[in-house]
Amino acid sequence: MQLATTLRIAFFLFTFACCATKNDASTKKDAEEWVRDSTLHFTLQAQVGVRSVDSLKSIGRKMESIQKEILELIHESSPQNLQLYFLKDRATLAGYTGYSAKGYTDTQKGILYFVDVDPFHLPLKHETTHALSWRLWGTPKEYWISEGLAVFANNNCGNYPLHVLAHALHREGKLVPFQNLVNSFDFRALDPSLQAASVVQYIYETYGVAALKAFWQKGWQASDSIIGLPSTTLEQQWEAFITQSTFNAVVNWEKIKTHGCE
Repeated sequence: MQLATTLRIAFFLFTFACCATKNDASTKKDAEEWVRDSTLHFTLQAQVGVRSVDSLKSIGRKMESIQKEILELIHESSPQNLQLYFLKDRATLAGYTGYSAKGYTDTQKGILYFVDVDPFHLPLKHETTHALSWRLWGTPKEYWISEGLAVFANNNCGNYPLHVLAHALHREGKLVPFQNLVNSFDFRALDPSLQAASVVQYIYETYGVAALKAFWQKGWQASDSIIGLPSTTLEQQWEAFITQSTFNAVVNWEKIKTHGCE
């Protein structure tokens, strides 16, 4: 399938995901099985029995705030109308999308699906970042930056700063070679998502959102034309930055694997 319509299954054990879909959920279920609510920019539907069924109104208000925050983060000013579906299990989500994941986003249609069960947090900001960035910035040149931006939007994972997590990955010998990060990004693994998020944060805070958007549209190898430095130098800069002692801390990876990042 095409890049713009497939997106990716991301980090499904840790509540990250973003992909195209085959069907609108509401066309496959009777009205009696859904609880619905709406706000200015969002329609929300929850299957009867999921944990969010009694809190759609508050989730809707939260989504309006989340969209505003993300638009400010990426320096955009065009709110999007999005649909959210809260589903009872992976099998149900797979029936709608063809993929078994915790979350799934159709960026073209503006539909976000969530498996709404304990102990995972709902990755609302993560998935909304995918929807907004793809719709406003276009299809990314490479997948890593899409996942990195979505994780960066939360600015932490398991209450750990992203650079602390990147430092821990470096310390434990778990950093992914940049060639693999860029050319064969693994959405099923935790480590590449966190590494990508730290790189995105470094570019954003060091060179600005315009540079990050340029990397989104042109790719990693265009670094020289974007910031005046070859990608190998940028990689070295980032690694020197995240290996500072200030980012050295013990990380409880099991906590992150159990509860997710959002």
